[in-house]
Formats: sequence, C-alpha cells, structure tokens
Amino acid sequence: MGILRSSTVSPANMTRRARILHLSCDFPDALVAAKTPAVANLVRAADAFDHFVYSLNRVSWRRGIEAVPFADNRVAVAYGAPPKGILLTVFLDRLAAFLLADIARRSLTFDVTHAHKLTIEGLVGERIADRLGVPFVCGIWGNTDAKLVRLRPDLRHRWRRVAAKARLLLPAAPWAADALERLLALDRTKVVPLPIMPTHDRLMRSAVTTPSLISVFNLDHWRNKGAAALVDAVARLRRKEPHLALDIFGGGGSRAIREAGRIIERAQAGAFVRLRGPLPNERVIETLNQYAALAMPSRRETFGLVYVEALFAGIPVLFSRGRGIDGYLPAEAIGYACNPRDQADIETGLHHLLRNQQRLKQSIGELQASGGLNAFTVAGIVRTYEAAISRALAGD
Repeated sequence: MGILRSSTVSPANMTRRARILHLSCDFPDALVAAKTPAVANLVRAADAFDHFVYSLNRVSWRRGIEAVPFADNRVAVAYGAPPKGILLTVFLDRLAAFLLADIARRSLTFDVTHAHKLTIEGLVGERIADRLGVPFVCGIWGNTDAKLVRLRPDLRHRWRRVAAKARLLLPAAPWAADALERLLALDRTKVVPLPIMPTHDRLMRSAVTTPSLISVFNLDHWRNKGAAALVDAVARLRRKEPHLALDIFGGGGSRAIREAGRIIERAQAGAFVRLRGPLPNERVIETLNQYAALAMPSRRETFGLVYVEALFAGIPVLFSRGRGIDGYLPAEAIGYACNPRDQADIETGLHHLLRNQQRLKQSIGELQASGGLNAFTVAGIVRTYEAAISRALAGD
C-alpha cells in the first residue's frame, strides 16, 4: 500500500501550518448530525493548524465500510461492526486499513494524528500514525474509556500499547488518567488534561438568591445523571429548607419525560420540583446565573460541561467525586463533591451549597477575577491544545 509519509515538523522551524488528522466518533456529520459538538468546537477554534477529520460511525453488523465527504477536509465513515465490543479489535483493524488506503488514494499528508478516545479511536489512530510515521496523540474520555478498560481485561495489552505509543495523552479531566494509570501503565509525564470546549464562556457574577437549585441534562440519560437520587434528596431536605425548589432543564424522548414525571410523583415533589423543558444554548449562562447552585450527581461523567458553565455563571456546583470536573479545582472553592451512590451524601452536599451560598459565590467570583477559570475558556483550551501539539511535534 503506497502510504505517503509526512515528515515531522518542529515548531522552531515550521514554515507552514501543521496538519492534524482527527479520528473521532463524536463529530457531527452527514450521517449523524446530533452528536456532541465538543470535538467540532475544538477543531474550529484551534485555527493555528490545518485539520482533516474522519468522523467514525459504527452502523451495523455488516463488514462493509463507506466514506462520504460532507465538507472540506471532513469525511464521514460508516463501518460495520457488532455491538457491545464484540470482535472490537478485528473490525477496528479493518477500519484502520481502509482509512490508510483512503489517505493514500487522496494523497494526503499529516504531521500529527489525534485519536479522540483511547479505547476506540486510539486503536485505529495508533496503527495509522505508525504507518504514516507521524506523532500520535490520544484523548481519554473517562466515561467510555474507563468503562471499557474495566470490562475488557482481554484487550488491555492493546490499550497499553496505544498509551505507550502516544506522544501525549489528553484526558478531558484529571480523574480519567487516575482511573487508568495502573491498569494501562500510563506515563504521567505524557498526561496533559484538555477540558471540553464550551460554546459560550462569558463570565458573570451571581447574587445570593432564594434556595433554588437547577439541574441541566438530557432526560434520556436520567439514570446516569442521578435524577432519582437528586429528587429524593431535595424532597428530604425540604424538611430543613422549606422554601427549597429544583428546576430540571432538558429535552428528551416521551418515555424519558414520563419517567422523570413518575420520579417526581413518587417523591411527592410536584409542588417544588419542576420539569422546565429544553434550555437554548445561548441562554444557558444567563439562566444558571439566577440560581443558588447547580446539582448533578452523575454516576458516570467524562467532563460535564454544564458544571463549568455554572462556574462561568458564578454559581456553585454539586458534582460527583472521581468524575466530571473532579481534579481541576478544589471542591471547597466551588461547591461539593459527592458520592453519587450515597443518598445521604447527596443531601449533605445540597445542604452545604445552600448554607454556604454566599461564601461559595464569592469564592467563584474570586476565581473568575484571578483567572482561575481561564483554563476552561475557549482561548485557554486553545492555548493548551496548541502547546500540546507543539510538544508532540518537538518529540518532548
């Protein structure tokens, strides 16, 4: 196969913009438009580089693979493979071979390959980077990657190889590297946390309000977001905080909406817990700003962008320990890190947020003013990414 190798270009002598090959299962494309925009936002904002994206979509048990361009330097790829990771490496190796052939056919060259999840795209990206002779960087998405590594010990040798060959590992949050360090023998000197890119990053100060809480999530994921535990904790806390209320924003299918209604009904919480429907993206920061705190005790959470949006809005957060944004900022400065499987701890956390609302909002305001949240802004994430790619190109 006539693969065109691309020479590594170091930042010191770079005479052209480095070109990055992205492999992502989470890039909105012509096949599945409703994917998270996180990777697309990063690619759009990091305009110091040229980007080429293969957007990957597992579609069925079939063996065939098709590539469909849907924009300049953007190609949607539909590949057949069984569900639930059956014969995972067999089908991903076939996908890597197909993409290498497509790269050769298009006479493409790259300076860096960026696979956006270790356990899926990483298996493809490691092979492609090796054949192209270019540096390889790999993201870690804690929810998917930690789950698969835990459930598939038979594949850990492959994932260890991916982690070992990557010039840099880019977890969405520090806890994800912690979770995989022992299982995959991660080299911590290669770990550079890269937050999820927000759509809006305007900072606002929040005044002390009535004891009103907000939660924002897609109702289709109510189990994972801890909706039942949250509603029950609010119902019990009403005995101490009689004016407490919770507004839950988010769309979802009819079945999920009915189930959310049943959760509220079972907790006899209809008078103080309300489903508010979808929250338009452009109104997220302003809406969050009006509440005492955000509460989302997720059982699993790669990052949880709404936590950061709450901090941009100036309000404290109840988040889950060892998940989401845990590890970026001290919990005592921004809210409370709960055990999402401990009902009493969720209630304790909510009470802590309400009783300390003024202090926590002041602390978050100080973080805003001192630049303590800059790493989560668009400009801050771009700086982190540019430095990481430059480091990978330099071979440091």
